[in-house]
Amino acid sequence: MTPHEATRRLLRRLWRDGPGIDDRDSIESLSLECDPADVAFLELRSMLAWLGAMEGHELGAPLPLERRDLAAVAAATRLRVAINVGDIDEVESWMGMVVAEPAAAYGPIVEGMVDLALVDVGMFSHDHASVEPRAEQLAEDGRPIVLRIQAIRRLVSIALGRADFVRAEQLSQTMIDLAKESARRKEEEHARRLHALCLALGGRKVKATDDLVGELGISMVEPPGRALARLTAVLRKAGAAGDPMIYMLASLLGARRYLELEQRVDAWLTVSTAIVLLKKQDPEFAVPLEEEREKWLAAWGPFEYERVMKKGLALADKHGR
Repeated sequence: MTPHEATRRLLRRLWRDGPGIDDRDSIESLSLECDPADVAFLELRSMLAWLGAMEGHELGAPLPLERRDLAAVAAATRLRVAINVGDIDEVESWMGMVVAEPAAAYGPIVEGMVDLALVDVGMFSHDHASVEPRAEQLAEDGRPIVLRIQAIRRLVSIALGRADFVRAEQLSQTMIDLAKESARRKEEEHARRLHALCLALGGRKVKATDDLVGELGISMVEPPGRALARLTAVLRKAGAAGDPMIYMLASLLGARRYLELEQRVDAWLTVSTAIVLLKKQDPEFAVPLEEEREKWLAAWGPFEYERVMKKGLALADKHGR
């Protein structure tokens, strides 16, 4: 198959299913084979910029005014980039452009990408209730399968934030099924890890293996002191591997073990540090931690919470966090 034929075949799949993590390598390699003046090059670069934004990169996207469909994709991409860097003014500016674009007129892929970016705005602003219906519509049968998987991932995050672990488990299993159905190995791997997270958060037994999920499972049945040592190692490995799901879960479990030892300051600092780090690249994974912290405020009362927070901030300054 010639590079031209491979490119056309890839683009047909992207415009049918949507761009996902399993497509990144092919998009990168084939875009290098394309003439920059070719419209296929512009389509591939637009898809690549979108994937980068979904992965937390701060790169922009080409804004091809002669192709209104790709311009809509670029606007949605730049909106997601603004979310990544936490620039509220930019978020509002690009959201205005995205909303103004008649995305549905450009087909289901562009419409779905725009919908996903708008869902992420709601995740960023903690307005989950208003964007949940949009995510549910994007997750329905008949929508592009890759975008369905990504929409369901947001629904899992919303369910986790509500401590609805049964729904989160069901949704993550659907992600696994869709990824297997579409032969998307990387999506399936991520979905399985998210499913394990849901099982663990729901207090169910996770089979102990030699991977990080297994380490988390072991930590749940160990005494707090020993569990915290294990979770510290998991946090370090998850951070080095760029695994936001494991990082979030280890932070949450670690904070709860600190509370068992009545170490509120350490619990607060663990969760707050993770929130700051996750919001830079994977804001949806910060949601359960933010919900956990809000529960502490309600349980401890404002005066005790402020005392803990001030001690936590002082400790962070001392250690340069």
